[in-house]
Amino acid sequence: TRPENLSEHSLEVSMIAHALCVIGNVRYGKKLNEEKAALMGIYHDASEIITGDMPTPIKYYNKDMKKTFRMIEDEANKALLNQLPEDMKSYYEKIFFKSEEYAYEWKLVKAADKISAPLRAP
Repeated sequence: TRPENLSEHSLEVSMIAHALCVIGNVRYGKKLNEEKAALMGIYHDASEIITGDMPTPIKYYNKDMKKTFRMIEDEANKALLNQLPEDMKSYYEKIFFKSEEYAYEWKLVKAADKISAPLRAP
């Protein structure tokens, strides 16, 4: 393993999320949107441009910490979204924020993030 930057990590998560959706569709008869999952994987850590990377053990230390960090990530995503022109915001809002429509794909992006973790250097 070797250290990676955010772009490399995001691409890796995107590719794994895409593959998980394809597997779900082909092998398990799901109707997942693999392209949307890949796009969500690319942007899944975009908030870290503002917040920096918080170590996982701290982020998920307890329910309160998890809730607080989710709020911080949401605020960072809002800040990123607000830098876009009004006519473009709706396209990115669907990528930066979880929606019920793509709830399963978001779960697979989260799984892809975890799958990619052992590939990173400590």
